[in-house]
Amino acid sequence: MILIVRILAGALAAFWLAGGALVLGHVVSVGSVEAAVPLGVLMAGNGVALALVASLVLRGRPLVDHAGVLLFAANAALSLTDQIGILDLLSFTLSAALVVLVLIEGRSLRRAQSP
Repeated sequence: MILIVRILAGALAAFWLAGGALVLGHVVSVGSVEAAVPLGVLMAGNGVALALVASLVLRGRPLVDHAGVLLFAANAALSLTDQIGILDLLSFTLSAALVVLVLIEGRSLRRAQSP
């Protein structure tokens, strides 16, 4: 299960990193040129944060697991805040699944570690 969480979180991170790169490279139009830079940086930053969490979550540190759940939950919520398209639904689905999986697996890990 931990490997599945890492793969899904890594895929979500790659999705946001690629999206940020496409916006910063002006391959994808987001309206004005002035909006492209901050939006691309935020998208790429989200990808970096997700990649970091993907590598650190479910290693026996509850604080990191909780931070991961918060990041995945925020990502899910933000995926539904504007015009909802297929990519928003994909991001929401992956993020929501990761929230559930990290909560379940984190609980299992803590039970296994308790005496």
